[in-house]
Amino acid sequence: MKGGILVFLGACSYGVLSTVVALAYRAGFVLNDVIGSQLVVGALMLWLVVLARRRQWRAPTLRTALPTMIAGITTGATTLLYYATLQFVSPALAVVLFLQFTWMGIVLDGVLQRQWPALPRLLAVVIILVGSALAVNLPELGLGGLNWRGTALGLAAALCNTLRIYASGRIGVKLDPMLRAALMVSGGAIFSSLIVPPTFLLHADSLWNVLSSYGLFLAFFGSVFSVLMFSLGAPLISTGLASVLSAMQLPITILLSVLVLKLPVTPLQLTGVAAILLGIAIAGVPARKHGKSS
Repeated sequence: MKGGILVFLGACSYGVLSTVVALAYRAGFVLNDVIGSQLVVGALMLWLVVLARRRQWRAPTLRTALPTMIAGITTGATTLLYYATLQFVSPALAVVLFLQFTWMGIVLDGVLQRQWPALPRLLAVVIILVGSALAVNLPELGLGGLNWRGTALGLAAALCNTLRIYASGRIGVKLDPMLRAALMVSGGAIFSSLIVPPTFLLHADSLWNVLSSYGLFLAFFGSVFSVLMFSLGAPLISTGLASVLSAMQLPITILLSVLVLKLPVTPLQLTGVAAILLGIAIAGVPARKHGKSS
């Protein structure tokens, strides 16, 4: 029960981020500001946490630390592409596109293991794809009604997140969870800074303006709180259950889009959201049978 609650809280924090980024864009902030806030400032926050509990971990060797930071490029690329998506589509649509990482992960797993996924997972892929088509209102909009730049960026973010999950499960796994998170977020911060430099850090007025509005919120909930919740909660429950709970960011984003951003959501889109959640739940069934219980 405790593990499930922690993962749920982490998923909720991710669900809030897209609405906050949309508000930041409305207030005149740009991609460099939101990316720099979450990753660069977030990395600094994580290192403060790591140093505060330095007695609980051993200093990693360069042979371990460097690959972990390089793996963090997937974290930076995922965040960069996802927040770029929000410049072209609504938070609700962005998170629908982002959650395509669920079936992408199933496909990647099948390719790496050189075998077809189990029937429930194939069924989950179909349900998620159909649900996604409904959630983006494809029957009414048609293919021509989609913002192709936003759609391409959202799917690219989903693919990068698939690679991030794969790397997270295989690189630096023996490190302390918070130290590992700090290294990966630092790697992502370095990568993203090369693409979209956080220029606001160079000017005191700009720095204060960003941090006092949305920056600290994005840094804390995007790089510290969510990472801490998943680091503490995920080991206590099965991978399948963690995936299902992680998908709760979708209804949170939809709810905030309606309440805060005043964006319309049709019954057809809500049906699609429900189908996506059902598909993700089905995808978690096989893993739950062989994994840990909550």
